[in-house]
Order: sequence, then C-alpha cells, then structure tokens
Amino acid sequence: MLTFFVGVGLLVAVFFLAMADLKRPLAETGNATVMGMALISRIGLLFVMGLAGSIIAGRGVQLYQAGIRKPDVIEVQERPEAPPPEV
Repeated sequence: MLTFFVGVGLLVAVFFLAMADLKRPLAETGNATVMGMALISRIGLLFVMGLAGSIIAGRGVQLYQAGIRKPDVIEVQERPEAPPPEV
C-alpha cells in the first residue's frame, strides 16, 4: 500500500512541477533552436517523471491485490451412497 501512495505522490509532484515549469518563461537567448531544445527537454523530463510515478503506482496496486488472500476453495465430491445392508 505504501508503494501505491509513493507513486501517487510522485504523480502529484509531477503535475505541480509541470504547472510551475510551464508557467515560467523560457530564457530569452534569441536562438529559436536553443529555446526549442529547452522546451523539449522540459517536456521530456516531465514525461519521464510522470511515467515513473505511474509505474510505481501501478506496482503498488499489483502488490496490494497480491496481498489479498482469497479463501481456498475445496471441492467436495459426493460419494455414491452404499446400498442398505440386507437382513
């Protein structure tokens, strides 16, 4: 369960970082290539962090589901009844 919450926490952090990072203006270098590469690197890093958070949260769900024990089901086979003893 802790793994799930760590993953969700990472996802929340990524969303806040994305909001703060995309609101901040890019450095004015005058070179469109440098500005484009800076934007692509920001988006790439946010994508990687979001992917990591999603994977960790998914693993937490898998661990939680694996920890839930299902009751063992035992099939009972009925025996054919023996004929009553003859007197």
